[in-house]
Amino acid sequence: MTSVHQATCTRTTEYLVPEVKNKCLCFVNDHMTRDDVCPFLDYIHTMCEEHLDSLARTFITKYSLGVIGSSIFSSFTEITVTDADATANDATAALRLLAKMFRRKLRVIPSQSTFRAHKMILAVQNDVFKAMFYGDFAKEDRIVITDLHPDGVRGLLRYFYSGNLEVANAHQAACTRTAAAKYLVPKLEEKCLSFVNARMGPMDVCPFLDYILTMSEDELDSPAKALIRRDTRGVIGARNFPRSTERTVRYILRYATNVPEAIVVESVYDWAKQQWLTHFFEDDQRPDIRASMLPLFPELRFLALTATEFVQGPIAWKIFTDAEALAILSNIVKGRSMAMPEGFSKIRKNRA
Repeated sequence: MTSVHQATCTRTTEYLVPEVKNKCLCFVNDHMTRDDVCPFLDYIHTMCEEHLDSLARTFITKYSLGVIGSSIFSSFTEITVTDADATANDATAALRLLAKMFRRKLRVIPSQSTFRAHKMILAVQNDVFKAMFYGDFAKEDRIVITDLHPDGVRGLLRYFYSGNLEVANAHQAACTRTAAAKYLVPKLEEKCLSFVNARMGPMDVCPFLDYILTMSEDELDSPAKALIRRDTRGVIGARNFPRSTERTVRYILRYATNVPEAIVVESVYDWAKQQWLTHFFEDDQRPDIRASMLPLFPELRFLALTATEFVQGPIAWKIFTDAEALAILSNIVKGRSMAMPEGFSKIRKNRA
């Protein structure tokens, strides 16, 4: 035998004795070079002998840059993510350099993100991509994904290239976990969950909740819920709180503790102003902060404010009708002195 490809073909001969088959495998293992990897993988995938891909997988892990630098290795796939609503220590340096090279291939265009990745790397690392590229129903070189966030696809691809979870915050980890679940990568799912549990901070809560609540992944909310209960003031004081979704704000109000209601109400007011500026602003239009705050009135404990706080805050902001303002202020001064308007909380205590 003179080549890895020849040894592989010889091994698949139907009537070959086991001893010779083993010698063929030993030859492949001993003589594999960077130029052998791609023909070897092409052949075993065609012959349905994917169980032999561990030989190439080991080589790729050790010499990723050499394999991708091979003149034979030129098959790319393009992955486009459209906005739906929108191991071995010796290999670490090479894999990190490879990940940096990969990141430079990313280009972002309006309403979608496009990634270029090597088909062979994806196929070797993941059975779903293997079926896409080399199965009976192989797709074209361009894959369009409509149900994942670009950060999730980016995290998934970086994991395939480096073997590491490379994310900067809990939001990116949550997006990557969704991608890992879709493409059946349980180890990456575990890494993402561990990252979220260990690294959740006040600045992470709002974007994290925005994502999981939008994606109906409410079962992942435990780290955010725990932090809200422990540091509500830090969460609602974070600079990204005003840009959160209404659903996220409602969630935070549900679990807010140990914070004066005056601070809570003012934070929601700041959020409502930002919502109006973002979604409803027109040059000739007067601000209507009430419209943004109205859905959250049942969650706010106006009766827990002092009369001074109520006058200097909500009344000055003009978010109530005259009748609502009078009824609430009357009940702040003296409980049950007037009937409370519909849609307002009757709780008089601060959050504890």
